[in-house]
Amino acid sequence: MKKLALAIVAAASFGSAPAHATFWMHHGYDGRGCGQGEQGCDSPLQGGYTYDGKGGTIADLPWLNPLTSSINVADSFSIADVNVSLNELEHSNWKDMAISLTHGATTVWLTYKQGDSKDADGNYIFDDDAANLISSTGGNWKEGTYNPYGTLADFNGLDSAGLWTLKVYDTKFNFQTGELCDWTLQLTPTSEVPEPATWAMMIAGFGMVG
Repeated sequence: MKKLALAIVAAASFGSAPAHATFWMHHGYDGRGCGQGEQGCDSPLQGGYTYDGKGGTIADLPWLNPLTSSINVADSFSIADVNVSLNELEHSNWKDMAISLTHGATTVWLTYKQGDSKDADGNYIFDDDAANLISSTGGNWKEGTYNPYGTLADFNGLDSAGLWTLKVYDTKFNFQTGELCDWTLQLTPTSEVPEPATWAMMIAGFGMVG
């Protein structure tokens, strides 16, 4: 029994891996310098299960060649909440952009040609609990936290594991392009998820008994 107790204590003390994990998979990144470090650009989303994906250039090719960036989430749990941060997003015309997030067969639009001709410049968080949509009034095109065009709760109850794909479309040819440094996906599980290392050490501890 002493061996078992020691194994469980060791698991609790040393077996927990940090919840933050980074998986970089992307298309169209132009290598300008942002997002090249281990953590990329600074994200306003911190804590919980957060994952980072690279950005790139938002080309002025209506609907034809969206900036596409995918995160491969290895952690598996039932989803209770999803938030997304677009880090250092720049574009001279919000209304040109349509931005979607897809996981499995579910797609949610974060924005869809909103904000008229206002500039995008900064970090933009999309959270179902936010008060306002992106728009051209009340300063609601500036850096901040916004309600998505769709509903991120559509992902609730799904399994977190697998590809999460962000697509940023430019919908109008007008010589106006943009740039996204990188983006952050924040997932909240429906219940606390045991870390794999913790389970492994506890199982090893049980094997020591006898």
